[in-house]
Amino acid sequence: MDFFKMLTATSGIKKKSKGAITSSSSSSATPASPKSSNSKKSKKKKKTNRPRSLSDASFDGEGVKLTTSRSPIRGASSSASLASKTSASPSVSQELRLHQEQIVSFRRRLKLHIGETQNCPDPMQTFEQLRLPNPDSQFLKAYKRQILNNIEKGRWKEPTPIQMQAIPALIAGRDVIACAATGSGKSGGFILPALIWTGEERGEQPKTPEKKKKKKSKNKDKDKEKKEDADQTGKVKTLLLAPTRELACQIHREVVRLGTNRPTGLNAVLLSKTNAHQISTLGGSSGIDVLVTTPMRLCGVLNDVDLSEVRLVALDEADRLLDGGDNKGARKQLNSREKKKPEEEGEEEEEEEEEGHIQNKSMSTSFVSQVDKILTATPKTAIRAMFSATMGPAVRELANTVLRNPVAVTHGGDASGAAGANSDIEQELHFVGKEEGKLVAIRNIISRGIKPPVLIFVQNKERALELYNELKYDPIRVDYISADKTQAARDEAIVNFRMGETWVLIATDVVSRGLDFKAVNVVVNYDFPNSGVSYVHRIGRTGRAGRKGRAITFFVENDFPALRGIANIMKLSGCDVPRWMLEMKKERHSDKKRREKFGIKRKDIDTTPRSMKKTKNKRSKNNSEDD
Repeated sequence: MDFFKMLTATSGIKKKSKGAITSSSSSSATPASPKSSNSKKSKKKKKTNRPRSLSDASFDGEGVKLTTSRSPIRGASSSASLASKTSASPSVSQELRLHQEQIVSFRRRLKLHIGETQNCPDPMQTFEQLRLPNPDSQFLKAYKRQILNNIEKGRWKEPTPIQMQAIPALIAGRDVIACAATGSGKSGGFILPALIWTGEERGEQPKTPEKKKKKKSKNKDKDKEKKEDADQTGKVKTLLLAPTRELACQIHREVVRLGTNRPTGLNAVLLSKTNAHQISTLGGSSGIDVLVTTPMRLCGVLNDVDLSEVRLVALDEADRLLDGGDNKGARKQLNSREKKKPEEEGEEEEEEEEEGHIQNKSMSTSFVSQVDKILTATPKTAIRAMFSATMGPAVRELANTVLRNPVAVTHGGDASGAAGANSDIEQELHFVGKEEGKLVAIRNIISRGIKPPVLIFVQNKERALELYNELKYDPIRVDYISADKTQAARDEAIVNFRMGETWVLIATDVVSRGLDFKAVNVVVNYDFPNSGVSYVHRIGRTGRAGRKGRAITFFVENDFPALRGIANIMKLSGCDVPRWMLEMKKERHSDKKRREKFGIKRKDIDTTPRSMKKTKNKRSKNNSEDD
């Protein structure tokens, strides 16, 4: 019997399960009764200290050393609550064991791996089984019906495996660290809980006796209500962070789509350069329900926005935000930041704001410091979620310093937390000899016929412009996107690609993170990716939402040292890889780090004859002399 049917059959278990979820969501705010506190003390286990911000943790070469204690654990699973309440009844305990076995079997079929955590909430099978923090709230019930209608309009038939486990955990008030392949619906895994948590004030405490004794006139009560309404101005309920503006725009669109027709209206704000100076008044008197932004943009207005009542914080592409590529650099910066005086730190922030951008050399470490400031400004009771397709051990180690007893969910891959590449993508490796052979190979692919839309990834923005200049005269509609373009030009390029006006889009790794282009048929890695993480995210732009995709990667002689790592990723995702690639000599760690940071020096993409180049240089010199 399916465990979901069994839950409906055993009404007694179902009622207790719901009660457990309700109590878990409000446990952080509502004081427990003496009996419940005594029972909890008897079953208390050893706690591991967890700081609530990145700066609260000290690091060394071997790992993370925690220095501060954590707050009490929020949330509890329905199964665990049943175990504590029905241990005296043998018949119920047998049903509970059967229920748990069915859940384990269900997760195994879906290839869901749960980390070593206690009291993991049960997964859901359909969106109709979406639980509520307060099941008795009429507002939440009405809001849930509207969200389900919006889901049906978006043609979502059923939740993806990562959503089945992540959504119930976040609604139950648990911190979550989730890893799943690209195109698996990770964004929906934190957007739906964020919308639910905006529906009702969480953590409301009952009125104290002193407040009840005080008698006030009706006029004073009205004045107090007006002041409370005014106090909501500038306050944020849920916060969603993304590493790039393009990804933040995409998340904001999904938030508006899924939260439309909310009974009291939805104030979803995308923080940008144009509205940053109005952040304190954007949400009006009711505040901001959902704020979507990049860490740098939010840090610039951190003094003008109130994050003291945030209920949920979600980090999309968390490995990028937590510096997945350079953890040592992040740790050094955090340690040095603790030693700095507040005055010196403030001067450094002013310099960064004046520059208006982050240098490539310190991009990842800046993300860590920015995320640290933001998490420090949020309350300790806020739910925290981290999602990514590549969540390595170093990233998990750093994430665990700010998460409290998190539910670690991995879909696909293995229990270690490495989801790997999407198995729906047909991956190919093409040897093209030298750099000049890449342009010949890409034109051969075009001449044989392509099925647009097609994404071509290159190493840097200079090469994106060079390849565009070579292909713009071919019989295809081609465009490029890079950091050199203005924000308006970048938005226009993405819109044209989505609408089908552009067939081939040349891009750098800016587009490889999280952007959801519908039905991209082919991804071409014109330049070999600098790391396995970059490879997974690049090819992840195709084969999304159950569709099939194709990824072609060119490699030359200089790319041989990094070939083994990519070949292993392909093998883990079910692709056929030549044996000699897997048996190649392993790249040295220092060389790997250097390549990931700086890339490989490559020849310019230019087919202009040397004679024409000389004449162009002479003309440019003559023009400069005349000027």
